[in-house]
Amino acid sequence: MCKTWVKIMNYLVDYLKKPNWYAIHTKSNFEILVQRQLAGKDYQAFLPMIKVNRPKRNRYSITHTSMFPGYLFVNAILTPNDHLEIVKCRGVVRLVGIKGTPYPVNPDEINNLMILDGKDVVVAPHRRLQRGDRVVIVEGPLEGLKGIYLNRKGTSDRIVISVDFITRAVAVELDGWSVARSN
Repeated sequence: MCKTWVKIMNYLVDYLKKPNWYAIHTKSNFEILVQRQLAGKDYQAFLPMIKVNRPKRNRYSITHTSMFPGYLFVNAILTPNDHLEIVKCRGVVRLVGIKGTPYPVNPDEINNLMILDGKDVVVAPHRRLQRGDRVVIVEGPLEGLKGIYLNRKGTSDRIVISVDFITRAVAVELDGWSVARSN
């Protein structure tokens, strides 16, 4: 019994020594400021951005905005000191977690967001895809991106990319790229 407990503790110590991605909830429109502060403290911060067509007076202009308003991600070994340094950044509300304890985000979800980040894309998946099928893009600039097939709109198809942990999702229209069912 004691040896098993020691093995579990050693595993947890090794796990905690590795950096994990955590979601940070920020005040409204403070995402970029928090990202800069974290970079200044030598943390790897990731703020997924998208291009949006917004009305401006008599015309539309393309602007960059946060994919998940009010959230960004940090890759850190979350020691109590690191936790405090992150939360002390101006604009941070809290680290997202369960019952007040920060919980790591699935690295696959972060990888999907990194592939999607900054791309201006509109992909024609395989015709036999059904709404709700898990898919992966197998070629093109978004290769490796995983998501859920949503629907077909004209010649384009929509795929939903979601981050389950913060219950947010983004729909991406893809045209002419190869998409396959994911296992």
